[in-house]
Amino acid sequence: MSREQIHVLILDDDDLFCRTLTDSLGRSQDLSFVVATATTEAAARQIVNVAARPFDVFLIDQRLGPGWPTARRSNRPDERA
Repeated sequence: MSREQIHVLILDDDDLFCRTLTDSLGRSQDLSFVVATATTEAAARQIVNVAARPFDVFLIDQRLGPGWPTARRSNRPDERA
C-alpha cells in the first residue's frame, strides 16, 4: 500500500543537524517524508519558490530570525516571489 507523502522543509544553519534529521525522518516506517533542507533563509525561499507543491511542515531554527514569512509564502502560491 502506498503511503501519503509529507513534504518537509528544514531550515537550519547546522548542516549536520539537517542531515541527521533528514536521515531520521527517512527511517520512519509509518510515514513517508519528502525532505528539503536549507542552511540560509535565502536558500529556503528559493526552494519554496520552485517547489511543485506547498510544504506540509516547516522545521525552522529559531535563531535564524524571521522564518515564518517563508512558511506563509509556501502556502500561498500567489505570493511566491
